[in-house]
Amino acid sequence: MSIRLKLIIIYIVCTLFSAGIIVVSLFAGVGNYMRQVTDAIIENSEIDEAIIEVIDLIADLKQAEEYNPEKLINSAYMEEINDRLQFFNSSLIVLHKDTYYKYIDIEDQVLRDNLIPYDSRINNDSRFDDDSKIDDDSRFDDFEFARDNYDLKQREYSRMDVGNKRYNYIEYTFDINDEEVVYFILTEITTIKNLHESIRAVVSIVILILVFITTLPIVIVIQKRIIRPMKELEKGAKEIGEGNLEFELKAKSNDEIGRVVKSYEKMRMELKKSIEKQVAYENNRKELISSISHDLKTPMTSIKGYVEGILDGVANTKEKQEQYLKVIHQKSLDMDRMIDDLFTFSKLDLQKLPYEFVNINMETFIREYSEEAMLEYEKVAKIGFEIRSNSTSEPIVSIDRLQIRRVLQNMIQNSLKYNESEIKKIDLIIINNIDHIELTVKDNGIGMNEEEVKHAFQIFYRSDASRNTKTGGSGLGLAIVKQIIDGHNGSISIQSSKTSGTAITIKLAKEIISE
Repeated sequence: MSIRLKLIIIYIVCTLFSAGIIVVSLFAGVGNYMRQVTDAIIENSEIDEAIIEVIDLIADLKQAEEYNPEKLINSAYMEEINDRLQFFNSSLIVLHKDTYYKYIDIEDQVLRDNLIPYDSRINNDSRFDDDSKIDDDSRFDDFEFARDNYDLKQREYSRMDVGNKRYNYIEYTFDINDEEVVYFILTEITTIKNLHESIRAVVSIVILILVFITTLPIVIVIQKRIIRPMKELEKGAKEIGEGNLEFELKAKSNDEIGRVVKSYEKMRMELKKSIEKQVAYENNRKELISSISHDLKTPMTSIKGYVEGILDGVANTKEKQEQYLKVIHQKSLDMDRMIDDLFTFSKLDLQKLPYEFVNINMETFIREYSEEAMLEYEKVAKIGFEIRSNSTSEPIVSIDRLQIRRVLQNMIQNSLKYNESEIKKIDLIIINNIDHIELTVKDNGIGMNEEEVKHAFQIFYRSDASRNTKTGGSGLGLAIVKQIIDGHNGSISIQSSKTSGTAITIKLAKEIISE
């Protein structure tokens, strides 16, 4: 799963989860808030009882105003009203003739500063400071404006703070003998105030928790799937910058970052292989120079010795001189063949040797070559030829005739060099299979052990560790064979032992001939 899809899913899940928590918290919070507000105002009472009590209280006040206004300024009645207000956790304050009759412990000055009757607020309006500038209609309109906005003004003055306590109040104005009596009913809402503060704190905590719950999975995904692999990549880049390729980057996922890590690891491996290959090439180059120097110096030393023998008169007869010259000629041919092999191998290694492929019948080609080889090597070895067939189709193969002849020639010469039998035998065996042909050159020579088989195709490798030159050759024969067969997209293998000789097998794919 991609990182983008994971983040989208996490976002959706966290959003739905947060929305669920908010909805549940909202219902629970509103219910709890309403319950606590109700408890703060009407302790230990039911809401229906409170409603009935409010209706009764208002009805009593209206009845007193209507039928017995003097009762409203009677201290006993005011105490009775105050006692009934205790049901609502409220208290009564009455303003009559600039005197506050209070049933709550609040200083008079605080009351004068806060409990201002509605008419006084209207009269203190700056629009009525200069009566000469306002006619009656305008004054009437402004009073109408004030009455229409009474609730707004009342809300502005309906709360007051006394010390650590907060009160809400409502006022009722009664007209008694052309005198105003104002009833202020104060309800302490300190608990509600504290409740508001606690709710704000709870809401803040819930928001923080939701933010934490929402962001934590995203942070974990980013940390685990992005930051940690990026740190590994950074560490890997530092190691490569310092030339160290002996480490491994493991991708723990198959997302975008995981694929980047895999690509980076593949790059590291390819770079390591390239460097190892470069080091191997450098070692081969050094070995090549050393081997060329050794293999060219030996015949050169022989040539030099025989020439000096002729010049110094050691070869004082015509027969000796002719013998010396034959040796010099043979050593020159060995050097020429060695240089030719080296030149061929260099062109093969640089992939600059051109191939001219043609489709031929491999049985016919090998038969013709074996007949030539029998004549060429009849004095030194017995060359045999054998055909086996596992398919009815003709063994048509696309090859470069000249290069395959070089392959066969190098393998036969190699078999002859490492054969100490009295009767040397070399068999050319061709097997026609369904999709490929197998060509095997088998001898009865000294054979090779397992370690020698592993290095048989390396340049300048000889099975005799002392590198003695009694067998001659450049040490490039089988290396050239391997390069040519690789150029034909074929394969080559060796089976050998110290008791049964050596068999080198080449496999080449057959060409499909459409009818």
